[in-house]
Amino acid sequence: MHDSRLAKIESDIRGFVRASYPDMVVRAEHWAKDPSRIALFFIDERFRTLYPRQRYHYLVNLIPKDYYDSTLADTVWFELTPDERPEMVEDGPDEELIASITPDVIRALQEKGVFAALDEMFCRNGAAEPQTCFGDFRYASRPSDFQGLESRTGPMCSMW
Repeated sequence: MHDSRLAKIESDIRGFVRASYPDMVVRAEHWAKDPSRIALFFIDERFRTLYPRQRYHYLVNLIPKDYYDSTLADTVWFELTPDERPEMVEDGPDEELIASITPDVIRALQEKGVFAALDEMFCRNGAAEPQTCFGDFRYASRPSDFQGLESRTGPMCSMW
């Protein structure tokens, strides 16, 4: 059953995200695991290069806070590419693991000059135009930009 409240939410959300995601499919339906809650499905090809948290972060920042608080606070979100299903998207990372390795990762990146290279790329003092940041990992994932930063699986930056 697709009631008028779900249709209104879909329409509202499409309006909020249209400028950034003009081809996004937005679906609102009663969540199968708990029909008292609404499941929101955001489907766009541009999510393919983003981690799940990035997908959510980009979307939630396009939706006015008062609308989110009044209408979406208890919803369940699924940010998917066209060929993904909700069960295919991994849960978020282990926060304790991230906190425990962050100092070592930051130190390794500093020692290899990654942050200096990114600063040079985005904050050039010369005549050349700096790169535009798109809020994703397109620059940091090019191994040629960070020569010598290797991990067991190849260039570390390619894992970002």
